[in-house]
Amino acid sequence: MSEQSERMEITSTDLLALIRSEPDADKYIFRWNGEWHVTQEWLVGAFAGRSFVAATLAEAAAEQVAYLNRHVGHDSIVGMCVTESGWPDLGRVKAWLVAQHDDANNSITDMAAAERVGI
Repeated sequence: MSEQSERMEITSTDLLALIRSEPDADKYIFRWNGEWHVTQEWLVGAFAGRSFVAATLAEAAAEQVAYLNRHVGHDSIVGMCVTESGWPDLGRVKAWLVAQHDDANNSITDMAAAERVGI
């Protein structure tokens, strides 16, 4: 774990508030078969996504916080997303997420514009 992630204590409440601020948050936080699930797809996408499951929502979120902390600087898709996002600085993570959404929207807009002009 990096020195920065050791200094910043992210609580399950902090994480859940961030996830709930995302579009389609109900896809990332849900109850199924009597257990709470919190996926990390909001950060890493479906390809590298994982669901953290526990009896309570707070426990599932705490498992995800610990997992993300372990992946700061890790040589993997998850590690790349976690590190590039600025985790555990949730302000930086939110800004990174907004930029990702803007890039996705711009790509869709750019494709539609290209189709209109025949590119």
